Amino acid sequence: MLDTDIRPVTEDAMAALQSVLSSPPFQRSGRLSAFLRFIAEERLSGREEGIKEYELGVRVFNRPEDYNPQTDPIVRVQARQLRYKLREYYETLGAGDRVRIELPKGSYLPFFRYTPDALPASTEPIAATQETSQVSVGSGDGNVLSRSRNDPKLRLLLIAAAILVVLSALFVWRERHATPGAGAHVPDPEAKDLYLKGRYYWSKRNPEALKTAVDYFTQAIVRDPNYAKAYVGLADSYNLLREFAAMPADEAFTRATAAAKRAVALDNESAEAHTSLGFCLFWGAWNQQAGLREFERAIELNPNYVTAHHWYATALLTAGRPQQALTEIERARDLDSTSTAILSDEGLILFFAGQQSRAIDLLKQVEAADPSFMSPHAYLARVFLIRQDFPNFIKESGKAAYLSHDESALLVAQAAESGFSTGDSRRMLENMLKVQKDLFTEGKGSAYSIARTASLLGKRDEAFAYLQTALNRREMLMLDLRIDLAFANLHADPAWPRFVASIPSIPQ
Repeated sequence: MLDTDIRPVTEDAMAALQSVLSSPPFQRSGRLSAFLRFIAEERLSGREEGIKEYELGVRVFNRPEDYNPQTDPIVRVQARQLRYKLREYYETLGAGDRVRIELPKGSYLPFFRYTPDALPASTEPIAATQETSQVSVGSGDGNVLSRSRNDPKLRLLLIAAAILVVLSALFVWRERHATPGAGAHVPDPEAKDLYLKGRYYWSKRNPEALKTAVDYFTQAIVRDPNYAKAYVGLADSYNLLREFAAMPADEAFTRATAAAKRAVALDNESAEAHTSLGFCLFWGAWNQQAGLREFERAIELNPNYVTAHHWYATALLTAGRPQQALTEIERARDLDSTSTAILSDEGLILFFAGQQSRAIDLLKQVEAADPSFMSPHAYLARVFLIRQDFPNFIKESGKAAYLSHDESALLVAQAAESGFSTGDSRRMLENMLKVQKDLFTEGKGSAYSIARTASLLGKRDEAFAYLQTALNRREMLMLDLRIDLAFANLHADPAWPRFVASIPSIPQ
């Protein structure tokens, strides 16, 4: 929500639109740019009634005349993505813009608003301006301002609303300009700017952007060594580089843990710092109980910190508590309904919570909205393998390997494709197993992945042997053992409960 409900003059609004469209994120996305340009120009041309989903599908996204929004969610998915990108832009590159564009939830008609520091002397709050006859409340009740002329009580309510708008703006201004309390660290302005740029790139979750984020966070630390958020950003970047850029897990977690601990030492009341440390403890140190406590502490400190709910949800899933995980990921989605990372992880959690069709539909929607985002491809590959949909498994696993720049995973995907060329699923798995073993002897890949493939082939002894190797090596993937359906055919083996019981780090 923006700071005030002030309508800018047309020239300022047009400049705001051009500023957003000329930024690198929107220049790289022709679809989002076309979407934003269309709805913004509709608003600036004087349109006040809402824009229908069908109209956008046909006029912006080139859907045919028989387009059905109920079966094709392209507009809703793109609207979520647009809200996310706008928020991302104003938190980083557009932090100093005088006018901001807001796309309210449940609407496809944007608003242009001045920030409090940029208010021209001639502007007035919309809620207190009689000429702004389009402001309405509810539906079917007619125009509120028109009725207020004959309704003293309603007029008083509108005046009170206008006062609240002004008081809200003053509160935000005071919070932004207040003198910090005793002992609070005031970050160096340049360090803060570097941090915000780092967060912009971190949110993209791809190899190049995450490495750029590391550079920005490092520069912020050099500029201000006592800036806790910069260490949080650095920790979060290394935590994701392991997943999205195939950085070795031990290297990633060593660096992430050092940065997270420094952040907590600098600011023990930081929800962000405790969330980062929770991630490191849960997946990096195999101290799941301590990791869960850190996530819970972060949520206690800031119940609205999205990443805390997000990562707590994925930890709960790994711990074998999918229903609790679903509650947490839905809370994260309530706080940020546009995050493709949250939507992807919700899809995976839904799958393990028994809602497979809904999970696949959601993952496909995220994939269609942002084909360059790795997570939905990786999750769909996992889902399709379990469901024995091998053509789609091959396609999705190849895309995930390519997007994460994981050469070993790409070789395994190519082996699967070659093996399945005749439609023989067993040959596909045998090809995968051979390549996985060859890579493992070269110090690449994981013993856990070999165990998964061996299990799917019915090679129980081999699966247990490689699981033991993965346990001895403390491979991070071992933490998935409780929920990994690839090992379902081992559950009846008497050795299974004994093996699982030998892993004290997995929460019971």
